[in-house]
Formats: sequence, structure tokens, C-alpha cells
Amino acid sequence: MKYPPAPRRCITIAHMALKTTKSRASLKAALTDHGMAVVDDLATETADIAIVDLRPEAISPRTIEQAIQSAWQQPRAHPTLFLVAPEAFRTPPIARLAKTDRVVPFTTPARPLLTAVRQLVHDAARAEEAALRLSALSSLGLGAQTADTAFTPDTTLFLADPAPEALEAFGALAAHKSTRAALSRAQTLHALEMGQADALVLMVQKNRRSLAGLVRLLRRHTDLSSLPIIALEKKPTSRHSTYWASVGADAVLSPQDPMMVAALCRRGARARAAGQSLDTLLKQSVVTDLGEVSRLASTRYFETCLAHRRELAKGPFALGAIRLHPDGNANHQAALSEAGVYIAMATRTLDMVTRPAPDLFLIALPNTDKVSAEASMRTYARLVQDLKFGDIDHPITFDASTHVLVGSPGDDPATLLTTLLADLPQEPASFMDLEDA
Repeated sequence: MKYPPAPRRCITIAHMALKTTKSRASLKAALTDHGMAVVDDLATETADIAIVDLRPEAISPRTIEQAIQSAWQQPRAHPTLFLVAPEAFRTPPIARLAKTDRVVPFTTPARPLLTAVRQLVHDAARAEEAALRLSALSSLGLGAQTADTAFTPDTTLFLADPAPEALEAFGALAAHKSTRAALSRAQTLHALEMGQADALVLMVQKNRRSLAGLVRLLRRHTDLSSLPIIALEKKPTSRHSTYWASVGADAVLSPQDPMMVAALCRRGARARAAGQSLDTLLKQSVVTDLGEVSRLASTRYFETCLAHRRELAKGPFALGAIRLHPDGNANHQAALSEAGVYIAMATRTLDMVTRPAPDLFLIALPNTDKVSAEASMRTYARLVQDLKFGDIDHPITFDASTHVLVGSPGDDPATLLTTLLADLPQEPASFMDLEDA
């Protein structure tokens, strides 16, 4: 799992700044360069996320409190984050705000901002999909399985080389939050992989490069990629914030701010636990007609979700179809089932797969545009074409044909499915067609 997953459509951002200055242009440039659209209306209903710009070049420091209150009073139909200067965490209004809301430092490059935007939009999409599936399950008289979430300790792991200042910082943090110490990277990784902590604090001394390598490693770790990570610099500057943001740390603070460190650890741990719960719920809400959890949804449940998507979805969604063509004319039912398992395992938890016919698979891809959906379908087709199924001495291979249709809230489900299958090519695409598409 990448942190966060790459968006599968253009993200629209509502931007609020109290002054029209070059700050607006710099922010728009940073976002539009990564395929995001920016509008200057915080209350717009079409936005995926709102950004409240609290940087000095966008707002007078005397009106920060007013801007925060104004943002809080806006109806929150979409996630909201607050953009600040890297050194602003040490100011009282921002310190208080960071305990309850997502506060992101603006650096160059703007990796922390892009990461936060993508993560919040991804979380909102997962929550919307979970609500839609629960509604569909209820209408069928089924219930989602109990989400067995792992125990999450309210403990922060503190990594530092032995030194008097490290011991002092550890004691100050432990006075505000349960904290345990680690003395090496190996010990840190072991403790985190065993689930003994839900946040990591790094005391930067003469080991900056080594700690940066650890942060990069964690951001690539399947289970720890969303772990809250805070770096402590003796005298943090904007240069420190830019450096640590570039490797993936969430914030840079001073050892003299233990209350702020504890608050950010708790907020980050809550957000991570919420994301894990959503993932578990999505996995547990793909069921058969008997209500049993499965990677392949029953056709009835798939169509019910599609009907609910018509009423509840807030944005575009895609439907994909894959038809498998076995080599020869023999009966390959077992091999088709095996190929279906691989397709279902390759999809994201946000997507749903059903098998209405032995050689046909339908995939619902929420929050996805046509270009991304077509790319996903090509990936699934190549996956099947690259593998051999059945008996090892007499392997079976498949060709595949794919088609994608993009729907919008209000579209008739039966019409969507009829159009999708009518336009599905009857002949398989070649490898060259897949590569050039």
C-alpha cells in the first residue's frame, strides 16, 4: 500500500485566503502541477476538500483566530485542512488548532500538502463507500460482519541516542502521554511491527541521515505507512521542516513542546485507527447471497450496491468488465474460478468484483474517472494473461477483453450494465493493444 494511494480522478480543492496575493498563485501552481483543480469558494458543493490558508502571506497574523472561526462555521460537506507556515506550530492559535484539525506546513516541494490532500480525499471516499454498502446490506436483510480491529495501544515510541538531552525530552513527553524508548532502528521496527506503539517520535542529534532513512522505510511499509511520525529538532527552522517533510515526517517540533508533540501523536493515531477501521469494514462488507464474507460479491448484492450508488454517490464512478477467453474449446471452469480469485485479490478494498457468468467479471470502481479505470482494467487483464492456471503439466492460459463505462449519480443501474456489456468486445485484446491503449 502506498501512502497515500494515488488518486484515480482529478481532485477539486476549495481555497480560502483573506488576502489576494502571490500566495494564492504559489498554492495553485503546487496543486495544479499534480492534476488538482482549485476554486476560490470554500462553500462550493463540488469540491472534494477545502484548504484554509493561514500563511502570513495569505492572512494577517492578527486575524488568524477570525479565519479559524469562519472556517469552523462553514458547513463541512467535505474534509478541511489548514495550511500554515512551517514555523507556525509554535504559535498559540495554531498549536490549539493542531490538536483538533488537520494542520499542514507549506514547504517546497509541497509533499506534505499533497500527501494530506490525497489522504483526506481517500478517507472520505472510503467512508462514503462503506455507508453505501451498509445501506445495500440493510436493504437485502443482511448485516455486515463484526469488524475485528486490532488493539491499538495509546503509546508513543521515542527513538534517540543515549544522551542527557534525550533523557530530558523523553521524561517531558512521558509526563503527557504513555511513552516507551527505543535505542536502535531494529528495535524500533520490531516494536512497531508488533503493534506496541501507535506513533513515533524521533530525537534528532547527529543521526539525521539515519533517522531519515528510517522514515522513508516506514512510508513504504505495508502496515506502517500511515504511522504518525514527528521529528524533534533542538532549534527547528523552516529548513528543518522542508527536509523532514521531503522524507515523509508529519511535523517538526522542539523538545520544549511536549504537550504539542503528545497532541499531534494522539490526533495522528486517531486518524490512522479510523482508516484501518474503514478498510476492515470495506473488506467485511463484500458478501455472497448468504451473507458470507467473500472477495467476490454476489451479483444480487453488486446490483443492489449499484442501485444505492445511484442515490447516495456524490461523484463519478466507473464500471469495468473483463471477459476471459480460454485457449482451445475445452471446459475450463476450474481455471476460470482460479483466474477470478486473482482478479479479486488484485483490486483495492474500495472496489467490488462480481462474477455474473463463468467467463465474465464486473468491477465497480468508485471515485474513479475513465482514464484511471481503463488503466486499472488493463492491469487486471495483463495479470490474467501473464499467468498459467490449472494442472502444472497441462496449464491453461487466457486472453482477455475489457471495457469501461463511467456513471454519475442518478444513472439507471440496469441501463449502465446493459450498455457496458453491449460494448464489451467479443474478441480478446492482444498484448500490443493493451500496451498501446
